[in-house]
Amino acid sequence: MGRFVDRDDDLHPDLRTWFMRRAQGMRPRLPGNVRQLGARGVVVPLPPAGSRGAVIKSWLAKPSTTGAHLRYLQHGKGLDGQEADLFTREGVSVDRRTFARDAADDPHQYRLIISLVDGDRMDLTAYTQRLMRQVERDLLGPVDWIGATHRDTSHVHTHLIIRGRDPAGNDLYIHPRYLRQGMRARARTLATDTLGPLPPAERQQDRQRTHEVAHVVNVHAREAKKEDGMEDPDRLERPDDPRTRDQVTFADGTQRTLSPVEYEEALRDEAAAPAEDRNRIIHVETLAPLTLSERIAALKEKAAQMSREKTQEQDHGMAL
Repeated sequence: MGRFVDRDDDLHPDLRTWFMRRAQGMRPRLPGNVRQLGARGVVVPLPPAGSRGAVIKSWLAKPSTTGAHLRYLQHGKGLDGQEADLFTREGVSVDRRTFARDAADDPHQYRLIISLVDGDRMDLTAYTQRLMRQVERDLLGPVDWIGATHRDTSHVHTHLIIRGRDPAGNDLYIHPRYLRQGMRARARTLATDTLGPLPPAERQQDRQRTHEVAHVVNVHAREAKKEDGMEDPDRLERPDDPRTRDQVTFADGTQRTLSPVEYEEALRDEAAAPAEDRNRIIHVETLAPLTLSERIAALKEKAAQMSREKTQEQDHGMAL
C-alpha cells in the first residue's frame, strides 16, 4: 500500500527553488545501457593488504562546459595562488583552448578528482601520467585526457578530464564499475609501488585518513560542478541540509557538528589561516542521518526562520 505524505502548500520559495535547481542540474545521461554501448574497462582485483589509500571521484559532464572547467582547473590553483599547469601524457604547458575546441563535439566527458593519502610525498604529475598509461591499457586503447594538480589547499589533489571520444574518433564509454572500483584499485597499487607498502601498525591510520580524504574530495567535486554551472545530485544541499552531518574534531580538541556547507567553509578557513595559527581538522565522523520526520521538522524550522528574517528586513526598510 502506498504511503501518503501531507504536503505543505505554503512550502518556502527557497525550498521550491532547491527542487527546481535539482531537476535542472542533473548530470547528463548516456544514450543507452553501458553493456549495449560497449563500455570499456577490465575487472581489476582488489589490491593486497598494506596498499596505500586513494580516493577517486568521477562524474559525467557536458562538453559545452569544457572551457569553463579548464579555467577553473588553472585559476589560482597552483602554489601561492599561481596558475596551475595543465598536463597530458606528453607533458605540461598545454594549450587549453586547443583541447576545448577539439572536445566541443564530444557526446559527453568524464571528469575526475584523484586524491592520495600520501599525495604530498609524490610528484603527482608523473604519478598521474603513469596511472593514465595503465588506464589506457585497461580501456584497450588510447584516450585523450588533460589534468591539473591543485595545491591551493592543504589537501593536494589532481583533476582530470577524459574526453568522450577516443583519438580514432570513436565514442568512448567507460564502465561505471571501472570508474568506481577498478581505477581506484590501480591508483592504490601505483601509490604503493612508488612509496612501498604500509606496515601493519600504520594501516588503521591510513584507513581513517582515506575516510577524511573522501570528505575533502566531495567538497572539491561540488565546487568544480558549481563552477561549471552544474549541480551534484548526490550531494546537492538544501538550505542547511539536515540529511548529512559530520562531527569534526579540530587539533585544539574542540568538536563541532557541521552540515556539508559548514564543513566546506571550515576547510576553506583551514587553508586560508597562517600555518602557525592553523587549527587543523584531524578527525571527521559522519553521523547517522536524521529520520524523515526530523528532516521535515528541520526544514520547516529553517523556512520559518528565513521568513522571519525577511519580515524583519522589510520592517527595517519601511522604518527607514
